Amino acid sequence: MFEKDDSANINQLMQKSSAPDVDDAIFNHYDPNKVALNEQISSFSCSSTAFDLNYNSQNKNISSRKPYKGAEFYQKQEVDFENLNLHIGEKKIKVSPKKSKYNYIGPWRKDQKEKVITENIIFRTEEDFGEVKNLESEFNDDSQESDADDSLAGEKHAESTFLGKERTDYQNRSWIISPNEIKERNSNEQCYASKKLIKVIRAHSLGVQAIRFIPKTGHLLLSAGLDSQIKIWSSDSKCIYIYHGHKNAVRDIQFSNRQRNCKSFYSCGYDKQILFWDAEYGKTKWKMSNDKTPYCVSVHPKNEQSIIVGFSNKKAIQYDTRSSEVVQVYNEHQGAVNTVTFCEDGKKFVTTSDDKKMFVWDVGIPIVVKHIADPLMQSMPYVALHSDGQHLVCQSMDNKILVYDTHANYRCIKKRFTGLKNSGYAIQCDVSPDGQYIISGDINGKVHFWDWKTTKNFRSFNAHEGVSIGCQWHPIFPSRIATCGWDGTIKIWE
Repeated sequence: MFEKDDSANINQLMQKSSAPDVDDAIFNHYDPNKVALNEQISSFSCSSTAFDLNYNSQNKNISSRKPYKGAEFYQKQEVDFENLNLHIGEKKIKVSPKKSKYNYIGPWRKDQKEKVITENIIFRTEEDFGEVKNLESEFNDDSQESDADDSLAGEKHAESTFLGKERTDYQNRSWIISPNEIKERNSNEQCYASKKLIKVIRAHSLGVQAIRFIPKTGHLLLSAGLDSQIKIWSSDSKCIYIYHGHKNAVRDIQFSNRQRNCKSFYSCGYDKQILFWDAEYGKTKWKMSNDKTPYCVSVHPKNEQSIIVGFSNKKAIQYDTRSSEVVQVYNEHQGAVNTVTFCEDGKKFVTTSDDKKMFVWDVGIPIVVKHIADPLMQSMPYVALHSDGQHLVCQSMDNKILVYDTHANYRCIKKRFTGLKNSGYAIQCDVSPDGQYIISGDINGKVHFWDWKTTKNFRSFNAHEGVSIGCQWHPIFPSRIATCGWDGTIKIWE
């Protein structure tokens, strides 16, 4: 507010002082005819508008400005509003660089004064946009297919190669069906020990881990290799099918049943997968993965959909391949479960482990029926059921083969088969169909024959270079056996 007694010249005041703030200035009197000016002042106090009092031409050193209660105000003087040239304008908002970071477009922003040169601009046609849309649709389809492939990665990986001439013969019978001229073995037929080598099969690029004759007829031979492949061989030593399903070495293989024309089998490997195969068409029916390595797979003798797998995490897990669910978990061992063997017509099963113990279980009940342990007992990495279904033939790590009687409360009988070296390896052993002979491999590449009654090692010969890991007696021919080793070969003896 300007005092009435102040006679200062308004022109000198405007030269010495800057424009006063309307908020701080209180006017004692004003021309009532200047209604428009009054409205503009009220508008400024409400909406923060600005007006020009020739601010740029004035001296900014204000001598009449005095502090008042921490704030500055201008000296009250009388102003002649008629001679003042007031220009009311809009407020110019300036945004600081800190607050304008979200409004920053980038170095490619065109200057407001920059002229656009259209000589080098490429204009897209409708055909180009059509190609882009096609590429986008193809990309979306590929992404959807990739998502589906991730869920079915196992199935896509489990491909097989058929190497036979034809899948069916002139009578439209599948290649896996046994010929009519092959008759099943007579129960009274006597077996004999093999003497000479008749066939050599270069089966796998790496070692052969396991071999299995097809049940009842034996006209096909299944082999599992350390090269992650599973192959099936005909009676004339020709490979018919190669099953590509595992990524690492295959540990164990088992046919799903004991029928004449079995068309499926199970496999487990060091890639932590258990696969259920359709042997006829080379496809996987079922797959299960686990965080631990499966060491063995055993099929229930009366239900091919029920299996029990021994794992390296001290557990034996029962699966039902029809539902892909865990049926039961048997967890009592203190070491990796090496073998699972069904006995007593599928009512019970026996497990052996690295903890040097043998447990007997009832199928479906996770409670141990019988603990078998002894201070002198060693780990048993392979167990075979005798042909009579009463005895368990166990490969012991102390260079012996022990026998347990299932009908005598699983007592270890006095039979001891010695003369081999198996320490540190899961050497397989087998029993002749008539139960008269025991055969086993050796870490030195030998094959041994024992008489069941006398436990005498009456024959042994060199079969493979390195470890002779597996052997099996032919289900029909009385003196024919097959052996496999880590030299990658399968040999047929008779």
